[in-house]
Amino acid sequence: MSKLGYRLLYVLMLFVLAAAPVSADTHDPTRFVTLPPGPGHPEGMTNDAAGNLYVATFELTEFFGSSVRNDPRVQRLFPSANGRIAAVAANFIYVYNQSGALIDSTPMPAQVVPLGMVTGRDSGGHEVLYVLDVVGGNVLQYQLPLTPSSLPAVTYDVCGGFAVLLLGAPGTFCALNDIVLGADGRLYMSDNADSDFGQFTGRIWVITPGNPANTGSVFFANAALNPAGFPPFGVNGIGFTPDGTGLIMVNMSTDIVYRLGVSPTNPSLPPSQSNVLVPGALTIFAQNAAIDGPDDIIFDDSGRLWITSGQKSQVVALNAQGQVVEVDGTFAGFTPDGAPRVLCQPSSIVFTNASLFVTNECNVTLIPPGVIDFTQLKLFTISKIAGIGQVAAAVSEQQPTPEDDTDKKQHLTEEQRQQRQHTNASGKDDVHIEGNVIETHCDDSWPSIVIGSRDGDVTVRLIKDAKADCKWVKVGDYLMADGEKQNEQLFDASDIDVDK
Repeated sequence: MSKLGYRLLYVLMLFVLAAAPVSADTHDPTRFVTLPPGPGHPEGMTNDAAGNLYVATFELTEFFGSSVRNDPRVQRLFPSANGRIAAVAANFIYVYNQSGALIDSTPMPAQVVPLGMVTGRDSGGHEVLYVLDVVGGNVLQYQLPLTPSSLPAVTYDVCGGFAVLLLGAPGTFCALNDIVLGADGRLYMSDNADSDFGQFTGRIWVITPGNPANTGSVFFANAALNPAGFPPFGVNGIGFTPDGTGLIMVNMSTDIVYRLGVSPTNPSLPPSQSNVLVPGALTIFAQNAAIDGPDDIIFDDSGRLWITSGQKSQVVALNAQGQVVEVDGTFAGFTPDGAPRVLCQPSSIVFTNASLFVTNECNVTLIPPGVIDFTQLKLFTISKIAGIGQVAAAVSEQQPTPEDDTDKKQHLTEEQRQQRQHTNASGKDDVHIEGNVIETHCDDSWPSIVIGSRDGDVTVRLIKDAKADCKWVKVGDYLMADGEKQNEQLFDASDIDVDK
């Protein structure tokens, strides 16, 4: 073979390695919570120090008049489930604890359309929530914990936002999307532009919180961040690498993952107000067929980079070399009550307590026509992918220790110790489970009921006397059952209780 032939073979091998996943690891997404009736299309999401999840809806509100809401470009940007603009009074931030309980619902000011969010601490050490307003081009700072009457404590002006085009407001147009906190204490925001509106300049903005008089400035701009195709948005999700030397960015329209090198102005000093980060070289980190319409990104505790692949309704994990090592989820239609099964154009992604949480934005703007029948969409959900990062933990639990106590040797949690005490003779766990009924399958050869439990969707397989009760159960009922656990999403119940 000629030298040219060997070179071509080498390039082809590199292409195959980059295009195919290097691992068959998968985890199944389950429904974690269903949002209350009202504004939908959950987009922005973050978590606080306690692990509570903050979820923001993404709708154009009644504040904006009919001339704005009837603009075809606006309708492509802010669609509701039936393809028209939802006339809601306000967007909401919903707060859920790790059990899936709704612990707060905070209405936002009528003119605010929220997107990215991140938590941090103010100068007094109090935890705060930063929320991007895509229309106003602002960062809203809320004191935590939120209450139903919470209002922004500080509003930082970054740029003019969509208000420049929609309302004739002064300033520079921007389409703020994601927001992260840098090691230098500054807030970094992606600006994905919008080619539908003739805006093609993707940028990264930065602002120093603390002083309300502070305004935003452009940290980095490059043609690689511009929109170039469908969807009409450029740079979207951003996040700093675990070692703090790079800023990872995804372009939603070109499906490319970039790494921007960053470094402090004076490496010999710790980050401070006078030692801010500066941008370096921009390189391509990854490009793979599994990454289609990338939206948000997050690193897990093992250093893998997770990306929501919106147009494929999947989440994708990359290793440190930018190779795909895991692909989870799919769009599997809608449940009878109108909630998406598995994933539906996943948007924001949060990693906490060895689990990934994903917002199902289900936004017709971001899906090619004809792929999903959005007329069936009635409810909006957050999905959970459990067990992320637990493989490494399981390996560490197998290492011998000098301790004598069996539970300590195995590093069992209190929950694991309690579960072991309730394991029956067949090796299965005797468990109690409850939740609202999502689906019924009474005519199957083995009748079953799917419920939305606090740990996600669980299939309750009916055996013995419970089989006769199946046809009395309706979607929306609250079901309680005791039975034998088969795995995380399946257990057999010989007896059930139902609250209508």
